[in-house]
Amino acid sequence: MLPLLGLPLSIWIFGQLAVRMEPFMNNFSMAEAMGDLYGKTVQIISGITALIARTGYVAIQLKVMGIMLASLLHLDSGVLTIVSAIIVLVYTTFGGIRSVTFTDIIQFLAFGIIIPILALAIWNGIQDPTQVARTLVSNPNFDFKTVVGWTPRFMSTVGLMLVWLIPGYFPEMFQWVVMAKDVHQAKHAFTYAAGIFLLMFLLQGWIGILLLADNPGIAPNQVVPYLIKHHVHTGLRGLLGVGILALAMSKAASVLNACSVVFANDVVKPLLGRTRGRSSPPGYLPCFWA
Repeated sequence: MLPLLGLPLSIWIFGQLAVRMEPFMNNFSMAEAMGDLYGKTVQIISGITALIARTGYVAIQLKVMGIMLASLLHLDSGVLTIVSAIIVLVYTTFGGIRSVTFTDIIQFLAFGIIIPILALAIWNGIQDPTQVARTLVSNPNFDFKTVVGWTPRFMSTVGLMLVWLIPGYFPEMFQWVVMAKDVHQAKHAFTYAAGIFLLMFLLQGWIGILLLADNPGIAPNQVVPYLIKHHVHTGLRGLLGVGILALAMSKAASVLNACSVVFANDVVKPLLGRTRGRSSPPGYLPCFWA
């Protein structure tokens, strides 16, 4: 739990730094901003590296969608991964940035409802609530003297937290900033997001503690199947499925939308512009984009 505390802090830091983006509010992407500063070659390099980095991220999101839906629907995860990829691609292609924003809202509402309900459902499913107190007292993972100290494990924990603390700047985050009315609105939005993220994270940690108290010997890779089998009933299972779909779709759609802009505006367009300048007939580029 300690390393992940760096994530909301990094979002808050990013919001504080967003006020420095005022000169770039009219750019389509981060790579285009880099191109304005350092030239077309840097714009192309920035675009290609952004695409490489986020391609793996989208793959992870789609894989997670397949695994989670397989646990809920009892179907093959490989097939569901392919189906998820098709749904996200079609949804993003025809919906554009409006569909991405709409899915983000659905995700926020779904998880804002699901996580507290899930915590209550697990709490009600625990036969002896004193199990939770005993877990917090007896489990070494919650022993301050055991966890915190000059040990290799704690140093690794602090190091990982510092890595998460570094604000990442991805293509979709640039979009989120330039969508704002001004940099000050962007700063406030990221500040609120950091607070909400911290609250959600603490609730998720509480769910983990409850599951550990309910089944102390559970293997880490069996936590989600155990949660769904023993604590998620039919109605909540459907709501959880909607939430998982919204979560993965909103992230994958955000990244795909931003990367499509990067690919078209910062890789293809500059390269075709150079090709046109050397040998292409007049009017080639306008016809291509038409």
